[in-house]
Amino acid sequence: APNLAAVGFLGCGTERTGCDVTDRVFVSGDPGRPARVHVREVGSTGFRVALLVRDWMRAAPDRDALAREIGLPAGGEQAEYAVSEDGWCQRAMGPATRWAKETGWREPVAGTSG
Repeated sequence: APNLAAVGFLGCGTERTGCDVTDRVFVSGDPGRPARVHVREVGSTGFRVALLVRDWMRAAPDRDALAREIGLPAGGEQAEYAVSEDGWCQRAMGPATRWAKETGWREPVAGTSG
């Protein structure tokens, strides 16, 4: 939190999301540069969900079609989709989990970008 505050991010507490994930959330203090940062503990459910959904969507041959199929606007940031509050996370987790089993997906090692 102090490091994020030093670069202009303000803590706004925790947020519970549609996949029963709790993140610490920080927002940009600069109204000209809106940003929202979700902080997840390595190894936590939120960490795994965000990476799984990101990688599943990256592997899709047509991400925009996939996003429409599960009820998301096209062209968004995949990792952020995992914490969307509109319930899409539950719709995505079944197919994403099946994809992980079919492909042998594993959670990336902490400190790598996957």
